[in-house]
Amino acid sequence: MWRTFENPGSVHRHLYQHPLFDMIPEDCCAVAKLLMTTGSPFPEEPVPSEEESENGLKRQQLKNSEAVEKYEGLIGDLMDCLSNRNLPWKFEHISIGFLSLLLRDDHQLPPAAVTFFVKSLNHDSLYVRKVAISAVAGIVKQIKRPHKKVPVSPTELSKNSETMTLSRIVAGDRPDNQWLQYNSSNLPRTNQEWDHCVFVEKTHWGYYCWPRKMMIYAPEAEQPKQNLSRTEMTERELIIFDHFTDPVFINQFIEFLSLEDRKGKDKFSPRRFCLFKGLFRNFGDAFLPVLQPHMERLVSDSHESKQRCVAEIISGLIRGCKHWSFSK
Repeated sequence: MWRTFENPGSVHRHLYQHPLFDMIPEDCCAVAKLLMTTGSPFPEEPVPSEEESENGLKRQQLKNSEAVEKYEGLIGDLMDCLSNRNLPWKFEHISIGFLSLLLRDDHQLPPAAVTFFVKSLNHDSLYVRKVAISAVAGIVKQIKRPHKKVPVSPTELSKNSETMTLSRIVAGDRPDNQWLQYNSSNLPRTNQEWDHCVFVEKTHWGYYCWPRKMMIYAPEAEQPKQNLSRTEMTERELIIFDHFTDPVFINQFIEFLSLEDRKGKDKFSPRRFCLFKGLFRNFGDAFLPVLQPHMERLVSDSHESKQRCVAEIISGLIRGCKHWSFSK
């Protein structure tokens, strides 16, 4: 078995995840059927009947359900390996690494694996903690609620009748992008002004030209509800919420995060930043009452590792509060 996993790092570097679901949009099926009936040229096979199309759709759905069963079965097998207390540490690290590779965009991780990764944030092993930080950051991205976007017209917002043409592109400050620039004398100071303020997060938009279709986030009233109650949360959200509102868990977690990994070589970690960004984005300020005392303590500490830790938390807070309400 050891020779089979002699170089697990190559699996991490070269793994390609195939889509878990085979999905063919109805529009594509309609275009394909139209091509087969135009007669230029005629296909060798006859056009499928309605019954054949329905049977094909059923086979596709069956194949997708089998793929989900195999995917969750593989996760269950790895979880069984990790629950074995006699597993050597090397094989434990390999199993955790393989389990972290099973996070997907098209299917959420089972709750048991979510619990395992969240608890592993306070594992004794530095390697396991690093894998868990990346995994939990991916999990909170998996379970984030989609935010509605609406199209806007830069010309209407600028109230400028001039339209830029490709022959006279000018980079930098222009009359048509004045509305996009920060103006300290015109800040939104009420909830109504906040809702009517147009925020553009892409720093390159409007610098020298505008996209053909510009999308921004819709007002707060049209976005998913913030600060959900426990009854409104999903099972995966509850697992994360319960752990990150537990003072004992947070005390140990911050203690590990503020340790110095390598003497004099510690750097700001994008992984930890992404974790805190996702937590503040998904759960609002629910975790601030537990985290704030630690942040204040770390800020007043002159040690480099403490400053690095609180910088990761604060930067995640700043980026994660993008969808918070005006009052928050």
